[in-house]
Amino acid sequence: MLKAIGEEELLRLLSDFSCPLNREVEDFVRNKSIDFAQRKLSITYLVMKRTNEAKNILVGIYTLSHKAIKIADSNISNTTRKNC
Repeated sequence: MLKAIGEEELLRLLSDFSCPLNREVEDFVRNKSIDFAQRKLSITYLVMKRTNEAKNILVGIYTLSHKAIKIADSNISNTTRKNC
């Protein structure tokens, strides 16, 4: 969406996002998600809904990280290790 609508419009759209149960998620979406996408650290997908007035509203988000997670062998059971 960054390329499609521009950074200014995307920032306006994200500023409407609210997550009362987790303010860290809200802060990430509003203040860090664009920077993370530009730096290719993660990508945030927006779930939009069109209202009866033909207005698009943000109803959900999810973010995928581009960074691998290292898990020490000691934290994985033998059964899990064999299944991988």
